[in-house]
Amino acid sequence: MSASPYGRGLLGLLKKGWNEIPAVMATTGLALVGIGLSGYVYHVVSSNEIYTYKYKNDIMIVRPDDPRLNKPVNKYPE
Repeated sequence: MSASPYGRGLLGLLKKGWNEIPAVMATTGLALVGIGLSGYVYHVVSSNEIYTYKYKNDIMIVRPDDPRLNKPVNKYPE
């Protein structure tokens, strides 16, 4: 048997894959980078609570004749 021109072990396997199927190897690398970045962003958002929706936690229905309401707000003027 002759020795592989790419070397032995994982590095040799990666070199052989890059020479034989470069498109698959490149997209695999990009996919791994994307998965890593999405995991990092999920960790940052879930730990720091960047998006706090403090005005959307409670819903209060107010009628126009309620004394607590100063003036009716027309959200969708025509």
